[in-house]
Amino acid sequence: MDRRTFVGAGAAALAALALPKSLRGQACANITVKDRYGLGPFYTPNAPMRLKLAQDAEPGQRIAIQGTVSDCSGPVAGVGLDVWQATDSGCYKHPSDVCPDIPGHPDEFRLRGRMVTDAKGGYAFESILPGAYLNGSAYRPRHIHVIITPPTSGTVDTSITTQLYFEGDPYIKGDYGADEPGAANRIIPLAKTVPSLWQGTWNIFIPSPATGFHSPNDPSLAEFDVYARREGGRIVFHLPPNTSHQPVELRLYSASGVLVKRSLQTDFPVQLDVAALHSGAYVAELAWWTRHGLRKESVPVRL
Repeated sequence: MDRRTFVGAGAAALAALALPKSLRGQACANITVKDRYGLGPFYTPNAPMRLKLAQDAEPGQRIAIQGTVSDCSGPVAGVGLDVWQATDSGCYKHPSDVCPDIPGHPDEFRLRGRMVTDAKGGYAFESILPGAYLNGSAYRPRHIHVIITPPTSGTVDTSITTQLYFEGDPYIKGDYGADEPGAANRIIPLAKTVPSLWQGTWNIFIPSPATGFHSPNDPSLAEFDVYARREGGRIVFHLPPNTSHQPVELRLYSASGVLVKRSLQTDFPVQLDVAALHSGAYVAELAWWTRHGLRKESVPVRL
């Protein structure tokens, strides 16, 4: 079976895919959580609905990812997946990154696409294995960004913004996003069962509606939520109460990973003067000691 036949057959087979009973118990215990890096600086909304993210001319090793989205009750239909990633060379098709087009094959939404789980919670997509890229002084492991949005009729934000990683990646160890307990069920193996195609299965577990989702503005999140807001020429960061009264180290990186600003702050709220900076996407990294130990957070910032 060649790659094209496999991908077509795989997508069709997923229409009948059901979550194995052996996995249903995991759905409550292993909820897929957000990645520490959050949305990141290279997200582009309104990607096309498609299962093939990579054009035939796209360089790189082909991969096919499939799986099931389920909650404690079983598979969930109608879950939206918004997927984007870097190229084989580790760049993003985005105004904030330098990523040349493939000659003769321009694509505004290169390596990006959206899909919805079928009646039995199944999904599948084809792409290429993303490249690792330098983030500050260290390389980030290969990863695929995904926003998981369960169906909802209300205005409460139910989405989970996370990243998928791959077993055996040498850059996972020590990575802020991949090397932490919450990423364990987002690191999957890849195997070649047909020539020139790596295949992997990622089963996604979401909270049941009964367990409730929270709006980003829900005051119950104040104990752990971290976010940023613009106030004139400053960025003000909301952090949980600093019960240890320790300084907060703040580093601001450009979209290309260059350290732009660094400060150590003891006054609250933590804030940063950005009036002199160029407009664009940045990532703020904050680190501070809490009564539970050292905490690090990454917050996307757009100026």
